[in-house]
Amino acid sequence: MKKKELIKLIKTKSQEVEIKNFSSSILERVKNLPHIETIEAQKRVFRLKPVLFVTLGTLASVLLLMVLYNPASPIIPTDPITPTLENMDQVIALSTVSTASLIDLVDTEIQASENYILKYGNEQESYRIDEELPDVSKYMETIEKLFSSQSDFGIEKEIISNGNFGNRMLFKTKDLMNEEASYKFDYNQTALANPKHFELNGELEIGEKQYHISGLAKTDVNELYLKAEKDVANYITIDYELIGTTHQFIVETIRDNESIQKVSFQLERTEENQLIKLEFIEGESIGSYEFEIEVEDNVKVIKSRYNITTNDVEEKGEFVVRVITIQNQTRYSVLIKPEGRTPYVIQQGRVMTERRPRLQTSLDYSNL
Repeated sequence: MKKKELIKLIKTKSQEVEIKNFSSSILERVKNLPHIETIEAQKRVFRLKPVLFVTLGTLASVLLLMVLYNPASPIIPTDPITPTLENMDQVIALSTVSTASLIDLVDTEIQASENYILKYGNEQESYRIDEELPDVSKYMETIEKLFSSQSDFGIEKEIISNGNFGNRMLFKTKDLMNEEASYKFDYNQTALANPKHFELNGELEIGEKQYHISGLAKTDVNELYLKAEKDVANYITIDYELIGTTHQFIVETIRDNESIQKVSFQLERTEENQLIKLEFIEGESIGSYEFEIEVEDNVKVIKSRYNITTNDVEEKGEFVVRVITIQNQTRYSVLIKPEGRTPYVIQQGRVMTERRPRLQTSLDYSNL
């Protein structure tokens, strides 16, 4: 069979075969197949609510104030603010105790004819400590009361409305004889531009004595300045500052508008011990002293180590202070132990502020 005949035969046979139409079936199956729908989310437009505009505006104002604020121009509060003395109560109590004891001595020393010093016993050896002990004794009342009293002086505070003052602080002290003294400090306090800084003006009463007290307290930096006056020309000032854990008081005595003595009085406290350091900065005395309290035979005594350097000559040693009673009057018995020398005893007058008359000082010497 020829090629042309073969092609014709295939064509004829193919026309005779019936081809079914599956298009409808295919479409139906396609419809039933699972498929993924794509949903296009509508774009959201962020709009601030009015309250947020206000909040952001306030924050912007605060930031602007922080940038532009000038510390040289402090902000003075428009509303009155009453400062607190809580952090300064003990400092004020101790400072007023010290100034009260010293102001009486200023008054006494001004009346020079009422003072005299008597020396008895062997005076072949002379020590600088003998010359300085009367100055040291001026601070013995403060040292006694600091060692013997409660750490917070039993302070009570109240608001008062009578008289010229609006505040009252009551506190108590004890001495080596365990005798108690009561203090009353009526005062006004005035806030300054910094509400943590304020002025003090008041009256301290102990026994039958009254003292005018003025000062400036800065509670944010733990500083205090107090002044106790006999009169405008004779007074005591105390500058207090907390240095680390050390309480430092710079005490200055002014007589006839001239400084006659300045000392550094430091207190270091731990849970087990108290240490007091006394150093003469200006005046005739120049020594440095460290004090601690101890108990000997159930009796409290104060022990001190001292160092006095004059013209490159160093004198040092220690002494022990006891309170004794002679003819119903208390006195200090001071056992002095110069390093490398013979110990000896000095007896010296002792009167607390609350019982102090015109003070007469005497020194009695006896070798051991």
